[in-house]
Amino acid sequence: MTFSEYALGLSPYISYGKSEADYFTELIGNFIKDAAMDACPLLKRKPDTKYRYIRGDRPIQPKDAQFLYDQKDIKKFTSWIDKRMDDTESYDSIEAWLKENNIENVFVPEACANLLVTIVLGIISPPATSKSDTQLPSEVEAVVSETEVGGDELSQADRELLRVFHADYDIIIKLCIGESYAEVWFAGNISNQIEALYTDKWESESGKFQNLILRSCVIETLGLLQQMCDTLNPNTKGTTITAFQPSLRGIQLQLRNNYVKLHPDEYVGVFPYEALVPDWAEGEE
Repeated sequence: MTFSEYALGLSPYISYGKSEADYFTELIGNFIKDAAMDACPLLKRKPDTKYRYIRGDRPIQPKDAQFLYDQKDIKKFTSWIDKRMDDTESYDSIEAWLKENNIENVFVPEACANLLVTIVLGIISPPATSKSDTQLPSEVEAVVSETEVGGDELSQADRELLRVFHADYDIIIKLCIGESYAEVWFAGNISNQIEALYTDKWESESGKFQNLILRSCVIETLGLLQQMCDTLNPNTKGTTITAFQPSLRGIQLQLRNNYVKLHPDEYVGVFPYEALVPDWAEGEE
């Protein structure tokens, strides 16, 4: 389901008959945290552009969807939908609409919120239709062929969970292995994001992957990020044994290799390998 199909499907019940532009503003504004509304790029767009988002004439871009995902407030959105349904007495109608889309036996307001999250994730990380013919660096090719996740063998549940992992961590990993990682690390408070995501979510979520190789790769990636926290900031809570401090270069290379493994359908074309400096001085960290 596209964002437009979602918005138009619910419009008769929750838009109060407002214009597409105003409806878009309410829909997005209630999906994200109050504190993020002033900074939301989508809410700053012109009315004509908002109209096109609703009608499906203009797709929401991945970077804007990433903002929505990072700033989502499921409780706020669920409460808003619930109130709208109560005002319009449309619970049964929306429940029927969900059933038409193969979503049954659910608490309807929460199901509407979760469905929008799924749509946003789909914009951020759309299913791959084909592999790129871009060649991987030889050392990465060797690592990938050694323990490949195997995209064709993943269950639907693993695919959905992996998409959530991508939405949470792809930007962080790219920053951690980029050439200017030190600058963004200390300016961007990345260590706090890594610790919060792990403690609040992925410490338990990582164990839900059914594919054992995929689960192992995710858990290893989480550990590498914590190692980077410890190496760059000794005061950060982490799991690294103090007697063993891996080099930053080693952590970055392994994070890069794992990133490739965790994009089994489309990894060849999406990752900026040039972000890594190929001729680091020997021993430089």
